Amino acid sequence: MAGVINQMQSFFGEPLVFATAPNPLLAKPIVCQRILPEPRYWDFRELPALAFSHSAFRQVQLALGNKHPAFIYQRYSLNNYAPVLLSRSLGVPLVTEYNGSEVWISHHWGKPVALGKLSLHIEELNLIASDLIVVVSEPLRRELIAKGISVGKILVAPNGVDTDFFHPMIDASDLRRQLVLEDKTVIGFIGTFGVWHGAEMLVRAFATLLADSPERRQKLRLLMIGDGARLAATRALAEELDISEYCRFTGLVPQEQGPRYLACCDILVAPHIPNADGSPFFGSPTKLFEYLSMGKPIVASRLGQIGDVIEHGRNGWLVEPGKPDSLAEGLREVVDNHPMRAELGTAARELALKKYSWHQHVKKIADALKARCG
Repeated sequence: MAGVINQMQSFFGEPLVFATAPNPLLAKPIVCQRILPEPRYWDFRELPALAFSHSAFRQVQLALGNKHPAFIYQRYSLNNYAPVLLSRSLGVPLVTEYNGSEVWISHHWGKPVALGKLSLHIEELNLIASDLIVVVSEPLRRELIAKGISVGKILVAPNGVDTDFFHPMIDASDLRRQLVLEDKTVIGFIGTFGVWHGAEMLVRAFATLLADSPERRQKLRLLMIGDGARLAATRALAEELDISEYCRFTGLVPQEQGPRYLACCDILVAPHIPNADGSPFFGSPTKLFEYLSMGKPIVASRLGQIGDVIEHGRNGWLVEPGKPDSLAEGLREVVDNHPMRAELGTAARELALKKYSWHQHVKKIADALKARCG
C-alpha cells in the first residue's frame, strides 16, 4: 500500500490516508489518519469487522469535513463495505485493488470464514460497485470476467518496488558480521512464510545442496528473513534434516530494514508452490520485484506471473515449482557460476528500473482511471 500511496501525489495531488494503524513506509509529508473500531461485538467472530465498515464510513465522513476527494482507493479486505458507502455518498469513483478472494484465501490458507455467503456477497458488492478494479495478475482478471465483471473496468498491474529504497549499493557488511555470514555464500529468502511461499521446500533443497560436499557445508548459508504461519514448521524441518547450524532465521524484522537484510544475500530465492486445489497461481509476489531491484541473481519457481517476469538465464533462473530437487539443481547452477551470477543480477536491476517501479504501477492506474472517469 505504501508503494501505491507514495506515488499517488505525482498524478493526483496529496492523498488522504485512513487506516487502523500508521504505515512507517509512507513518504513525508503524507499522514495516515487513524480510524478505530468501536469496542463492540468482540465476543463474536467477524462481527467486529462488519460493524467497523459502518463506523469507518462515519469516521471518514467526519474527518473529511468539506474536503471532496477525486476518488476513493481501497485495497479490499474481508467484509469491508465502507468504501462503497463513501463513493456513493460523495458521488466519486471507487477504485478497488483486488488481490484475490478473501473468502478463498481464508478457506485455503487460513481459517474458513464463519459467514461465507455474506462475505462473498460483500466481496461481489465491492466488485460491482467499483469503477476500476486493479488486479495484480492475469488469472485474477480471468476470475473476475468469469464472475460477470465487465472487462473494461479491470486493469492488470503487477506489483512493483521502490527502486530507490531497494538498490544494489546498500552496505550490509556490519549486519553480515552480526549474523556470522562473513566469507559465506548466502542464499536468502524474505517473506511472511505463507503456505504458498514454499519455505519448507527451500530448506529441503538447501539440505540437498549441502550434501554435495564438505566444502559446501563450509561455504554456504541459508538466511530466512521474516515470520509467519509456516516458520515453526520450516525451522523444525531444518532441525530434522540436521542443517540448523547452516541456517539463520531472523524472525520478524522492521520493514524499513528489509533492504539491508536482502543486501546480506548473494542469491535470492522465490520458491513458490502451486495452489493445493489445482487453481491457477494468482499472486504477484512483492518479494520478486524487491529481489530484482536489489540487483541480485534470483532462483525462482516457474509459476504464474513469476515465470512471465523472469526470463530464464537472462535475469534469473527458473525451476519447476513444488520440486525440491529442481530447486536444488537451480541453486547449484547459480552458486557455482560466478560470472553468470553477476550477469543475472545486472539484468534483474535493469528490468526493475525499466518496468516495475511503483511509479510505473500508479501511472497505469492513473491512465486507466482517467480513461474511464475523466
